[in-house]
Amino acid sequence: ASAQVRGNSTTTINNSTITTVYGGGEAAAVTGATKVSINSSTITDVFGGGEGENAELGGEIGLKIDESTIKGNVYGGGDAGKSKQDIDIDIDSTTIDYNVYGAGKGGTSDVSGNVDLTIGTETNIAKNVYGGGDQGPLLGNAIITVLEETVITDSLYGGGNNADVNGYSTIRFTDNSTVTNIFGGGNNGNIGSTATMTVQASTVLANAYGGGNNGTVASTSKITVDGSTIGNSVFGAGKGETASVLSSIVYFQNSSTAEYV
Repeated sequence: ASAQVRGNSTTTINNSTITTVYGGGEAAAVTGATKVSINSSTITDVFGGGEGENAELGGEIGLKIDESTIKGNVYGGGDAGKSKQDIDIDIDSTTIDYNVYGAGKGGTSDVSGNVDLTIGTETNIAKNVYGGGDQGPLLGNAIITVLEETVITDSLYGGGNNADVNGYSTIRFTDNSTVTNIFGGGNNGNIGSTATMTVQASTVLANAYGGGNNGTVASTSKITVDGSTIGNSVFGAGKGETASVLSSIVYFQNSSTAEYV
């Protein structure tokens, strides 16, 4: 039988260099909550969950990264392992060379709860941020807050990458933060309810889309642009032939600017 942690699991990393960090086990379940704290360290990849299909997490996941360098990707969930409860991610003053995913990696890394992802304090992300997983479905909601002069070089998605979010997605992008493109939905992934986005006192260098990139939004997409700069266009729906939404609402206010709305 696989080894298990029958209670909670806590991992704290300070001033260290590590290739991969897992909050859970290797092909082994954790029945309680999992907490991972990374401070002033250099890590290649970070998983809030465990490694392998048997590495199921029964409790909530808490992942905090502060003043660190991540050479690869950050995943709130597991590497093929399921997560049964909510995931809370807090990233501050950190450089990330690739992507941030709110949920897990791989088709078996289902997250049954909600994802609450907060990124702030001049964090720099070289590629993309996803509220959902990388091929791993999120059965709950994706809630994303980006603030305090965070820079996302590529795109911010309310949903997942080749993965669905069954609930709603909500994005709050604020405090002089910068991103190239922002999507209320996913990248080749669907949103099962509403997709809501607020861009406040920040800059979108190219386009803002209420829907996804080749991903559907089952209900209404809503965009609020408040005192912000959109370099090109605001689209109430998504991008691509399959990027449908049920309906769209756009609010453009408080001296915001764009080429096209």
